[in-house]
Amino acid sequence: MRTRKEVRAKSLRVIIFFGLLFFVISRWSTIAAVVSGNYNICSISDVKADIEDLEESTPVLKGKKILKDGQCEYALGYSHINKLVRFNKKMRPQVIHEPAVCSVIKKKLDLIIFGIKSMPESSDFRDAIRESWLSEPIWEWLGFKIKVVFIIGRPGDIDLTREIELHGDLLVLDFDESDYHLGYKDIGFLKFVKRACLSTDFVFIGDDDILVIPQNLANEIQRIKYEPQTQAIGCLKSEEPPIRDPRSKYFVPNQFYSAKKYPQYFSGGGYVTSLHFVLEIENQTDQNPVLPMEDTYIGTLIYAANIGQHMSMSMSICMGLHNWFKTEIEDKKDDCFLRGLTLAHKYYDPEEIKRSFRSIVSGDNACNKNEQFSFWNILFARRFWFSERRDAWRKNIEKFGIFTK
Repeated sequence: MRTRKEVRAKSLRVIIFFGLLFFVISRWSTIAAVVSGNYNICSISDVKADIEDLEESTPVLKGKKILKDGQCEYALGYSHINKLVRFNKKMRPQVIHEPAVCSVIKKKLDLIIFGIKSMPESSDFRDAIRESWLSEPIWEWLGFKIKVVFIIGRPGDIDLTREIELHGDLLVLDFDESDYHLGYKDIGFLKFVKRACLSTDFVFIGDDDILVIPQNLANEIQRIKYEPQTQAIGCLKSEEPPIRDPRSKYFVPNQFYSAKKYPQYFSGGGYVTSLHFVLEIENQTDQNPVLPMEDTYIGTLIYAANIGQHMSMSMSICMGLHNWFKTEIEDKKDDCFLRGLTLAHKYYDPEEIKRSFRSIVSGDNACNKNEQFSFWNILFARRFWFSERRDAWRKNIEKFGIFTK
């Protein structure tokens, strides 16, 4: 029969064995590189970040690289960092193709330019919104002329010739597509506005997976037009800290942005500004480094331009950008609810954008507010938990008008 001392000794040996096994597995790529003599050629190519500093400031990244084709890459849930460390904060994108300039002829209607961030392969989304909420007759009915600009990166093997000939609304920029490169699209669009569209009155910047309710956006634009203090309206974020968890795709290390809080900024899904506000932002693009998160990047430019006091919150934009609702699918089929928003974000099917828009345009103007504000709806949907959300939605519903063609 074993003594207690022998049992403890055996348990200790088992713990040590499994500890060593875990160590070998977690660092197998490095050990293999050393054994094979290839350790010195293990590197991450075209790096813009300081890898040593990155791993010192974020120790969890140590030992998370694997050897692949003579290159080290982050793996095991950290693969997004391979693109992050190649992010060029000094990039100023070159233009491959751009739309025609805005008309400078004196106009009776205010002009809105829509800068919509898209991807080369997303032509179905571009077509869906051209056919729905970016239809010119709707905006003319509301008292506006519009110019549409879809902003995309290098198309690669995708042939955009036909789309360019048919619509003439693509701004194609010379960089590879990546979630971290959305700030490059902002720069390209801002410079296009300054170079080619100084006759515009208002500027909308957003994504291609959204549904905009035109008359509700027109209501927001009226605030910019008639309230001197208000030059930009969106879902305003304040006192937001950078995400330092490297497992998140929104991870921003200290070497990219060292402050503890971002300046106030708008969520990037959609916001609207005056021309003057956009030009003030554009003036800061050459002096300030790009950030991998485009909405916070624009926030730093607004801060540098000292125009943050002209930003205003729109709760009806926020309600459409964040999942405060019952479910994303249910809400996008609730036409009454959609009518009270300024925009709805994260459509995964372009046909759903068209369906939602058709339902809003052709539906009965009557909307049962009592049903929307029912006890169970408020309790479980979360969309109306707070009075400012209910007030913003109700205000849009009360102004809502059915489009006539």
